Amino acid sequence: MPTPSELSFVKTFIDAARQERYLYFLTSTKGRAKLRASLGDLRDLNWSICGKIEPNLQNVESILNILRKNGARPLCHIISESKKLDDKEMSLNTALREVVGLGIGTVIICVPDKLAYYEGEGKGERYLCLK
Repeated sequence: MPTPSELSFVKTFIDAARQERYLYFLTSTKGRAKLRASLGDLRDLNWSICGKIEPNLQNVESILNILRKNGARPLCHIISESKKLDDKEMSLNTALREVVGLGIGTVIICVPDKLAYYEGEGKGERYLCLK
């Protein structure tokens, strides 16, 4: 079953037309696997509130500072292609060190309904989602 953080991420940062699909995927192990597999190229973000992080700021320290300035909490929740990281709660600092540059689609939920970070598979695919 999806966590409250995951539900809020979908309802806040996924395009309204695709939310039901994502919510459905989160309700089963098989669905979650499909969702995780699609994270490398997450096209369904709400682009009106999610934007690419500037290339010169795409490093762990800068991203951590951006997230903290926008109210990130010390602990975050992760949805990831990586089984090692998926559905885990961990410190934001540790999460970013595990994710940035890994090349695996991952969402770090910093503040439900307000702040998340998305990293895609491609080089420079690092996004701030802020409401």
